[in-house]
Amino acid sequence: MTKRKKVTEFYYTKSNGERSHRRFIQLRPPSNLHLGLDVTDCTAEEIEDILDAIEEADKCRDEIFESMKVGSRWRSFKQEGIEWVDE
Repeated sequence: MTKRKKVTEFYYTKSNGERSHRRFIQLRPPSNLHLGLDVTDCTAEEIEDILDAIEEADKCRDEIFESMKVGSRWRSFKQEGIEWVDE
């Protein structure tokens, strides 16, 4: 079972100095690394199956989020602008 995500809070300061209080559900840990699947050892057919599965998962996620009216809430925040409230 996947661990339930938690809501965190922080103050975010944009490069222009504008500051705002944010509540945020972090979907993956922040990192300077690329998150992805290594398909080096997969056949072309396996890669197509994986791509189809990812597309289907994205479609399901998008449909769920759209029905909940959260589709426009995707955000990326620069680490240097974050001042965590709950840490």
